[in-house]
Amino acid sequence: MVEGHSCHRVAEAHKKTLLNKKFKAISPNKRFTDGAKAINQQPLSRIEVHGKNLFYFFGAPKEDGRVDTIVHIHFGMAGSKYHADIFSSSLHACQLTMTAEFATHDASTAPDPTETTRLRLEHADSQLVAHLSAMTVRLIDSAVYKAKVDELGEDPLRSDANPEALFERVVKSKKSIGALLMDQGYFAGVGNIYRAEILFKAGVHPEIKGSAITRAQFNPIWQHSVLLLQRGFECGSILTVDPEEAEKLNKPQLRRYIYNQKHCGRCDGRVTAWSMHARTCYACVACQPVSSLSLELQKAAVNAGDVRVFESHCAPEPLEQRRLHPGKLKLAELRTELLQLGLDTKGSKATLRQRLSAAHARTQASSKDQSVLVKPGLAHIVSMASATAAAREKQLAGEGRHVEHVADEDTTQQGKMAVRTSLYQTPVMAREVTPPSRVRRAARKPCTTSPSSKRQLYTDTSKDSSDTGCPPLRRSKRQASTGAA
Repeated sequence: MVEGHSCHRVAEAHKKTLLNKKFKAISPNKRFTDGAKAINQQPLSRIEVHGKNLFYFFGAPKEDGRVDTIVHIHFGMAGSKYHADIFSSSLHACQLTMTAEFATHDASTAPDPTETTRLRLEHADSQLVAHLSAMTVRLIDSAVYKAKVDELGEDPLRSDANPEALFERVVKSKKSIGALLMDQGYFAGVGNIYRAEILFKAGVHPEIKGSAITRAQFNPIWQHSVLLLQRGFECGSILTVDPEEAEKLNKPQLRRYIYNQKHCGRCDGRVTAWSMHARTCYACVACQPVSSLSLELQKAAVNAGDVRVFESHCAPEPLEQRRLHPGKLKLAELRTELLQLGLDTKGSKATLRQRLSAAHARTQASSKDQSVLVKPGLAHIVSMASATAAAREKQLAGEGRHVEHVADEDTTQQGKMAVRTSLYQTPVMAREVTPPSRVRRAARKPCTTSPSSKRQLYTDTSKDSSDTGCPPLRRSKRQASTGAA
């Protein structure tokens, strides 16, 4: 299934190449003949994405702002596949042969339509051709568009996403949180790979009911939904492992923690898998411990009391680990911790532990309250890896596009040359910049500022950066200002 980040990538690329143009529209496989006639020579005036649904608006808006000629696209389970994966050491010599979902081509080199091509768009002035293959391609009006959007949930890549409304719905649901993440009426755009990785990073077991989800559990679920889909949008790949953690784990090529894995990428523990509504669900026994219990005991595990930790002489831990647990600290260590926080150091050992625990709880509560403030949407992202660079990154990792179905392809001359596609200006070509490596923290220096976003971009100054166009995940300045983790 093409997941939400890929749909947004298609839309953003087409806003630069197709928007405001009039096309000769035909349906090569005759399955969208009436729709093609309706949009023929009508300007593409607007593109919207809601989760895994794309909406292309054709024609000038009416007096009330409505556009009633809209093409609704849903890619479905069919994804792009490689027929050949031949790469030389130069990005410019990269040769790809693939069937893509919504591809743009130079007219002189455009492939012939296939039996699955529902729509072909031709623009004579720019000599541009676009081919669309998707499960759902239908012509709708503004009323149907509104009704469809109302059915969908909150999209982490839309700036108008409302996590507060989502939380209120989640806690009223009897469905498991794993099922809710896959329900497009709740989390629009999240698919099976993201479900597994989001819940793993949040430390929440998929079988916990929505009605049992606390705010402290929901906040990181939403936070990771936003950050991971934003990363996927930028890179063009579902990469859920933080580069810093990959370095610490000595697993620089680790892409995902538990999806389709027998052992957890973080703890090397056993990963369990089972069917949830006909889709495979994953959980790490150690990192999401409820999975090790029977369904009957899961409710009891969720409601169980906190573990009373103690200073162990049989299995001693370094101070840096014990600092997080006041119950494991010695008396002198408790006083040192309290002194650094500017708190009273007088009292018994039990009193000092209680005082330090209360301080930790206040810090954690503040952090949890702020975590939901991670900004959804794409406004702070100034560029994304080009379709060619994203494809090359997958091949260098030994992963085909069938693992995570990909919907974007650009075989135009400019598309083949681009490493990153600016969302505000012309694409960055391969010879002009070496993009940062995603697995090695590079030295960076300010290089320019986007006139639209007023945010600094960075140039990688390391010597061994790859040319995949895929940056490591980093918080935007807007996110940093919120104090979000």
